[in-house]
Amino acid sequence: MNQDLLNCNEEFLENELLSKRDLQDYDLERTFYMVCKFIKRYKRLKCKSFNEPQIKVTTRYKFIFVDESFASPNRYTQLDKFIDDKTEYYKLSKQITLVTDLLTEEEKVYFTISLYNGRAESTAFKEIGCSNKGLIPIKNSCIVKFACAFDIEVYKGDTFSDEDELKFQEFMSL
Repeated sequence: MNQDLLNCNEEFLENELLSKRDLQDYDLERTFYMVCKFIKRYKRLKCKSFNEPQIKVTTRYKFIFVDESFASPNRYTQLDKFIDDKTEYYKLSKQITLVTDLLTEEEKVYFTISLYNGRAESTAFKEIGCSNKGLIPIKNSCIVKFACAFDIEVYKGDTFSDEDELKFQEFMSL
């Protein structure tokens, strides 16, 4: 009897879309820009890591997050950068996998088709089976969840540097 009650309530435990109230503090356009920028960086790392030969880490290797403010005999080399890029790619891949587990099925479709693969949103709303206006809450919820997971969300009232603002304006005009 108790098991039936748990099975009955399982649908309520599923991840939900964020509501308008949840989203009201975010600058959705700038957050969308930050997510697209993040995914672009991730895809570049993925291209660099594709089918690369195994590299052994030597005793001279120094991880990128070491304080570089002082000079040391162990200079940061191209090999170090390559290893750090590969390490960052694997780390981000694991994090993205965990984040997508928190998305609803519709958000996963939007993320995969529109954000990750860069295809038109019309493809996503056809795949989901909703109207283009029905895609808006799915899109916004997906973007904010993803941005918050990687701490790249932008709140209303936050400002970009002049350079980032220019890049944002250019991005929005595409």
